[in-house]
Amino acid sequence: MSAYLRYCEADGLRVFPERGVAWYPVHEVGQKQRYFQEYKDLENSPISDELLDFREGLVRKHCGRPQHLPSVLDVGIGSGAFIARFAGAHGYDVDPESIVWMHENDCVYLDPTIPGALDDLGAVTFWDSLEHIRYPEKILGNISDQVVFVSIPLFTDFRTQLRRSKHYKPNEHYWYFSLAGITEFFEFFGFEQLECSRKETELGREDIWTLVYRRPQSAPQAPTGLAPLPSSGKVEASTRGDSTPPTGKNDADNTDGPEPTP
Repeated sequence: MSAYLRYCEADGLRVFPERGVAWYPVHEVGQKQRYFQEYKDLENSPISDELLDFREGLVRKHCGRPQHLPSVLDVGIGSGAFIARFAGAHGYDVDPESIVWMHENDCVYLDPTIPGALDDLGAVTFWDSLEHIRYPEKILGNISDQVVFVSIPLFTDFRTQLRRSKHYKPNEHYWYFSLAGITEFFEFFGFEQLECSRKETELGREDIWTLVYRRPQSAPQAPTGLAPLPSSGKVEASTRGDSTPPTGKNDADNTDGPEPTP
């Protein structure tokens, strides 16, 4: 093994440069940030309205009609600002404040790891959340013809860029991708890319890309039981398998973002 790979794996970071993927077994699961308040504070930022307009427009473009927006599940709702634009929207989160907000704002809590839970929806959004999910295939495997929207930081050089990046967050992020890496990741699970945009970077969000995916009509269902980069047993998944929203500290202890069940 090269000295660089030994360096990368010394603290658990696993880098697969030929695949454009890196994976970190987040350990500090007990030190959770409260993302709801963090995103609430950002609602007054100069780019907030432009960002929300862009995301809504993208959803409308790919799966809406001029006077109709599809039923949406937002995985990791932030402050709720995005789904507040959608009547009867659905959300999935583990932050207690986010869950309270959903109850108070007519937003349905929906666990996307339950088979069939997404059948009546038109879109599933992962705005700044996919990298927080230990086993995203547990959600992707339940997506049939829904359009998937992702905003995520992408890297061009894992050797020089990753650890120096503001997006390297070993207490929060499991996944790190290059553009080629995330493209192959979704292809592995049976999705094709519909659009790739750097609009969020242009708005001032450093290295954040926005991507749109959909499963082709003839594509086989995703291999739901397979984790493409397993944690070698070092990190256990949550065992919650019902649609009841987490209500206490222990429910949220397994991840900083939404945690699919095994």
